[in-house]
Amino acid sequence: MMMMIRMMMMMMMMTMMMHRMTMLMVIVMMMMMTMMLMMMIMMGRSRNNKLDRMRGCWG
Repeated sequence: MMMMIRMMMMMMMMTMMMHRMTMLMVIVMMMMMTMMLMMMIMMGRSRNNKLDRMRGCWG
């Protein structure tokens, strides 16, 4: 999980350096927020309902 967040942060920094567009930065930030929220929800679910729920989600 932390690795994913770190990778996203690096990608954000690269986009900032390459393109100085505020719109792009906002979109990337929104994407990061949604991904983190989804990860947190998944973590909570797996913790509450053991790993069976997670296994079912991934197939």
